[in-house]
Amino acid sequence: MTLAADVVGRTHAARLIREHSSDPERDLKRLCQLLVQLSQMASDLLELRGLELNPLLLNRDGMVAVDFAMDLGAPARFSIMPYPEELREWTTLKNGMAVEVRPIRAEDAPLITNFHGQLSEESIRFRYFHNKSDLSQRDLSILSHINYDRQMAFIAEHRREDGGKEMLGVVRVWNDPDNIRTEFSVIVRDDMAGQGLGSLLMKKMIAYCQGVGTLEMIGKIMVDNHPMRALMKHLGFRCRYNMEEQVVDAVLRLNEPESEWQRHRLESMPD
Repeated sequence: MTLAADVVGRTHAARLIREHSSDPERDLKRLCQLLVQLSQMASDLLELRGLELNPLLLNRDGMVAVDFAMDLGAPARFSIMPYPEELREWTTLKNGMAVEVRPIRAEDAPLITNFHGQLSEESIRFRYFHNKSDLSQRDLSILSHINYDRQMAFIAEHRREDGGKEMLGVVRVWNDPDNIRTEFSVIVRDDMAGQGLGSLLMKKMIAYCQGVGTLEMIGKIMVDNHPMRALMKHLGFRCRYNMEEQVVDAVLRLNEPESEWQRHRLESMPD
């Protein structure tokens, strides 16, 4: 809905609705919902090459497509990967807290802001390698708007008793163009330490990257980040000191190369 609102808000139709509708917020929301539904159709019906709704009537009673034309053909590759709904799952932490682990969405920016505000200075330093007290709008856009084809981020989300939601942790990866190597980062809220959440998020991401054929996962850890170094060792990562950058490189082989060019690329990439 966030992305749909961004698209609709820049149209001439949106300006007309704001000027003439008795309830512009209601009508704009209806248009956004239609775009989301059309997007879902494009994801579910791979043979759908094009769809035209013309005219579309919108009034106080609702919305109706008077006429439409549909173009069908051979399935095509997505130019933008849809939200991977199938990767959502529920789990229970050691303290009995029910948590949903799911891919991040564009509308998660407020969750990210609240999450960042509850992190200690040390946790922020371990994650960003410097003190980052506040997140800018550009930071939030980069963190919440991702290309699921080249990036992935799983957040752990808990529903409070008052119905609100809170973010407890997040793990991210950035793939190189050929899916040879991916770089990860993971951070968990300080008050959730010892609940197995960091391990849970990492195992979720490792399984995902293995499934999409990534060959190797690598992360850079500050030397004094002993809990993270212990977690990497527990998960089977090879850890070695990087003298040039003065960090610890954690590396895990996910899949073996299937072709000579993959083997060559993997061996030629800098550690």
